[in-house]
Amino acid sequence: MATKTYTLEMHTFSKPRLVLNDPNGQAVFTGDTHTFKPHVVLHHPSGTGDYATATFHSFSSRIDCTLANNSFELSKGSGMFRPKYEFKATNGERLYWKSSGAATLICYDQKDQVVAKCQRESFFGKSRSIEVVGDMGNDHAVLTTAIYMIVLMVRRSNNAGAAGAAGGGAGA
Repeated sequence: MATKTYTLEMHTFSKPRLVLNDPNGQAVFTGDTHTFKPHVVLHHPSGTGDYATATFHSFSSRIDCTLANNSFELSKGSGMFRPKYEFKATNGERLYWKSSGAATLICYDQKDQVVAKCQRESFFGKSRSIEVVGDMGNDHAVLTTAIYMIVLMVRRSNNAGAAGAAGGGAGA
């Protein structure tokens, strides 16, 4: 099966903060992250208004999502060592994202076949590659949930770093 590789650019100070480009370099989505709800807002270049959103919950592992005015959720399922986040693709199939190391996310289908993979392009880089297998590259639920999972990983990493910095100065 053919693989499509998308590139997610993450900008800290410029808007839009998120840009997802297709293999030809054309923007598929642009978006921003916020500290308020919704935490991620994505726009489709051909439309106006919010195309997709994600709201992270502090005291639960659920992520409330919208995509083209349809609501769904990424819900944390069980995993032996790493939790998985399950969702329903546009075609109705149940898929799940699972981390595989510090910088890699993998999306699996119901048969545990790899559907998509996200990874950092460089150690310090702000861009991520999203490889999608077969016709799933046209599934915006897979692409948007990939972005949400990447943003969630970055937020958790930043929060852990801030907590470590705060704790490190306490004994000085």
